[in-house]
Amino acid sequence: MLYDWDVMIEITSIYAKDAEAAYREFFQKDFTSLRLGSKGTWFGAGAEFLNLKNPVRQAAFEHLLNGQSPNSSQTLRSESHNGHAEVAWRIDVSAPKSLSILWALAPAGPRIQIEAAHNDAVRSALKGFELAMGSSVPPWEETPLPIFASFRSRADKNQTPDLHATVLLPKRGHHAGWSAGEIHHAANHGEDFLARCV
Repeated sequence: MLYDWDVMIEITSIYAKDAEAAYREFFQKDFTSLRLGSKGTWFGAGAEFLNLKNPVRQAAFEHLLNGQSPNSSQTLRSESHNGHAEVAWRIDVSAPKSLSILWALAPAGPRIQIEAAHNDAVRSALKGFELAMGSSVPPWEETPLPIFASFRSRADKNQTPDLHATVLLPKRGHHAGWSAGEIHHAANHGEDFLARCV
């Protein structure tokens, strides 16, 4: 696990044996009611290429996580029965606690602006990941395009103000040799924008 205190980006690996626990909460009612979460949205060149429609549907996401196309008609990654196989990365982008508290106390207008700034920072960071991972035009058999599933929340599990985005990136066989550390390095493309926003 790596954590950058300046930009509040945390990246962890998701392994096959823990995969369901890593995404299940984002499709449950408590995520929207207790954590003030929003339905997931797709992001990235891969999502555009597959014409994925928002919100993120659990079935489509599970197919991608299992190395299949969203409708399970194609295999995008060879199946592994190893529970310790890395199948995805989890990218958490958090606003500093002081900014989350300011958001909670602010009138409606400034609150919308603060949340929009954080959302822009998340998109900028993800675009940085795409650039670092070498996004290119199809065919993705040669350079698979990244597909991000982004879930935004406004409170933590204790219902404390917390502007936060959890982004899940199925590995899908591309950059097989990449580690969480190298993915973390890719976040540097979005650091400057994120720092300006907070």
